[in-house]
Amino acid sequence: MYWTNWNDESPSIMKAFQGGFDMHSIIDTDIQTPNGLTIDHKAARLYWSDARLDKLERCKLDGTERVVIVSGEPVHSFGLAVYGNYLYWTDWVRRAVIRVNKYTGEEVLVLRGNIAQQPMGIVAVANDTEDCDANKCRQLNGGCDSNGVCDIDARGEVHCTCPTGFQIVDGTRCVDAGFNCTNLEFKCNDGACIPYEFTCDRIEECDDGSDEDQTYCATRSCRSNYFSCDNGRCILENFKCDGANHCGDGSDEHDCVAAVCGDGEFQCGNDKCISMEFRCDQDLDCQDASDEIGCDPVDCAAYRPRGFTIPIGQLIPTYINCKRTTQCILPEWRCDGEDDCGDSSDEEGCGSAGPSLLTCPPLYFRCDSGRCVPPSWECDGDDDCGDGSDEHHDCNFACGEDQYTCDNQKCIPNRWICDNDDDCGDNSDEDGSKHNCTQVTCDAEHFRCVEARRCIPSAWVCDGDNDCGDASDEHPDTGCHSRLCEDGEHQCSNGRCISESWVCDHDDDCGDSSDEPRTCVFPDCDSNQFRCANSRCIPSQWQCDGDNDCHDFSDEADTNPNCKTSDCSDDEYRCSDGQCIAEHQVCNGANDCDSDELHCGINECAHDNGGCSHICDDRISGYKCLCPEGYSLDKDGITCKDFNECENVTLPCSQLCHNDIGSFRCYCTHGYELEPNGHTCKHATNEEPFLLFSNRYYIRKLGLYRPGQDYDFVLQDLINAVALDFDVQEGYVYWSDVTGQRSNISRAKIDDEKHKVQRIHTLNLLNPDGLAVDWVGRNLYWCDKGKDTIEVSKLDGRFRKVLINKELDEPRALALDPFNGYMYWTDWGAKPYIGRAGMDGSDVTRLVTEKLGWPNGLTIDYGSQRIYWADAREDYIESINMNGTG
Repeated sequence: MYWTNWNDESPSIMKAFQGGFDMHSIIDTDIQTPNGLTIDHKAARLYWSDARLDKLERCKLDGTERVVIVSGEPVHSFGLAVYGNYLYWTDWVRRAVIRVNKYTGEEVLVLRGNIAQQPMGIVAVANDTEDCDANKCRQLNGGCDSNGVCDIDARGEVHCTCPTGFQIVDGTRCVDAGFNCTNLEFKCNDGACIPYEFTCDRIEECDDGSDEDQTYCATRSCRSNYFSCDNGRCILENFKCDGANHCGDGSDEHDCVAAVCGDGEFQCGNDKCISMEFRCDQDLDCQDASDEIGCDPVDCAAYRPRGFTIPIGQLIPTYINCKRTTQCILPEWRCDGEDDCGDSSDEEGCGSAGPSLLTCPPLYFRCDSGRCVPPSWECDGDDDCGDGSDEHHDCNFACGEDQYTCDNQKCIPNRWICDNDDDCGDNSDEDGSKHNCTQVTCDAEHFRCVEARRCIPSAWVCDGDNDCGDASDEHPDTGCHSRLCEDGEHQCSNGRCISESWVCDHDDDCGDSSDEPRTCVFPDCDSNQFRCANSRCIPSQWQCDGDNDCHDFSDEADTNPNCKTSDCSDDEYRCSDGQCIAEHQVCNGANDCDSDELHCGINECAHDNGGCSHICDDRISGYKCLCPEGYSLDKDGITCKDFNECENVTLPCSQLCHNDIGSFRCYCTHGYELEPNGHTCKHATNEEPFLLFSNRYYIRKLGLYRPGQDYDFVLQDLINAVALDFDVQEGYVYWSDVTGQRSNISRAKIDDEKHKVQRIHTLNLLNPDGLAVDWVGRNLYWCDKGKDTIEVSKLDGRFRKVLINKELDEPRALALDPFNGYMYWTDWGAKPYIGRAGMDGSDVTRLVTEKLGWPNGLTIDYGSQRIYWADAREDYIESINMNGTG
């Protein structure tokens, strides 16, 4: 509470808590007879009148920032009130009620004069006169950051200040003083920069969610040059009335002057003009989808996205028609909160709460958020719901007796502890403070590797293979006797035999580096080759292509003069003569090139947006046209066109991708569902996936859900198991045993406890290194690098036939695509390639012939329609579309 004190010796304005505690003066100088007193709650200011000094004053509620409003005008003020922009007081001498502007002291007006008696008290009566919450700092800290200070000026407007080491951004946010984002960007609390227009759009772009902070979004004002949408979003001013719904609520397209379309053009419902050839082409060229409304009916049952080759009915469900547009969508896109039809017809009739009202299919798990996930996703260790509700406290993640519980709760076999491999993923199985890894011993049936600390079966010792990784299982100190290598082979120090062509090739093929001694003399490169810093020779055309072909990055280094492009980087200025100089050298008063001082201080973007179709970025000298997310700059340098993310090298979707204007949509094949991240497809049936792999003497099974809990032997006591495949329908695992005497192809049922082995082929086989099961036609395919053939038979071995026996050098791996009738293989001969042919051996084609060394492993991702291969010499995994593109 506040009051005036007429005390003759020390007049003052005083303050105390309403219980009388902490009574003290806040104004006690230059004051004589303080009469009227009132509080402006909106501005948190105290006003008073002095009857003897004839003036009106104000201050903050703590007595600071004292200001005289008007002096000499009040003759003998008594009562005082404030409302809106004015002060009101009663005057004894004038016998009047008078008003004055509380900010300027002007606009003095007698509201009522010649009152018969001296007017005394006065109050302003309104619903908000005594509203303490009118002070904006009382609501959400006035929009200031939680670590900032909110202050109110005399007009009731908020002013935020930040603690030391922080600076104010957007008037309310406190960010690190090392603020380095541009004017077109928003700095997240974690330091990342995102486009400013992505803020307050209900989608968290910042990893810490600061772009969707409720206080910030509820109180912010859009920056200059940005348009404030009705839904609270901010978009660039020049996006308004461009025919596109950038706001998301259409408010940027209200009150716009309609464009006049020319001949051969179609006028969209939002008045945008497009070419008539885009009408009814199943592409949403108009942002309101009007170009795809009123068209001839479309048969969506036969629709497939561009580039999609799987026949109807296989892997993915049939598409359905939209209600009004020509768009074809998947059934699960109904009522998912996304406008996939372009006119929102796929979201009609879903209920006011959208997908949260939908019921889950039988047996599906319902997340707390309302999302439905397959039952197999519950308690699988992944947060599939996005809110953690599928990994609830009733889930049992206990490891078995023969397993070790990692710090991250992953389960691994006890024998993996201290094997020098980070099997846990957090290195807790190799932590010396928890395990005495230096004292690891192996049982009588195993051999302890010297440096790797792992235990391997004794049968693997002195077998010619570097099973330890440090070659200690093949070293003479272990008792291994060097065997004589054949012609064309090199004897390693550890006794292994490798091809002579592998010596001094920059790869440690021996395992002990004895094939790469310091005495290696590397030959000169040919005229059409580039010599790497490590003396490796690569084709000249492999330079500056973004791939580390040298294995030391020297082919891609800035020091390679061939990698200097004619384009300047984003932090460089391109002179008119083509020279690139640093940005700080532009408009610095020095002629660093022929044009860096010509256009200084000119904002080209101020006129017609610089001619840019979307974003004009004014530079120190000149300007540059930029595009929003989902668009790319056309060749003319000013026009933004839709960027097809589905054809991007980075592959935004793990399986299938649908391109939209300015965006894209991921979806999944049958048996998979999209995870909350919107990009990744996850197995959605109760069948638990697993891996089968061979390691010469055995075939093992490794579970994919919790690898440490599902790691078992399938078959043991094999000779040299190389290739393998699995037939889900009958439960057989097929493999090839490659030996120097008699190679064979065999099979056995994976769930047969007796592991009865059936020999499928035992004759006329040399090196069947690749093998694949045709689960549709019930056939078995294999390639033999010893015979240079690709052959086929029924799964039981009948009707054997050679399909290809020409132009094969070292066929290694084989993969099948029964849906489209193709087979693929790798060949790592003198001229390595990835090949494709019909499954009957016809139409042999080489899909990839460049930048290959030893293409070994090969597999097909049927979901994304891509083939993948691993190159053992170049040490990478690469992929292309199944037709050889991209």
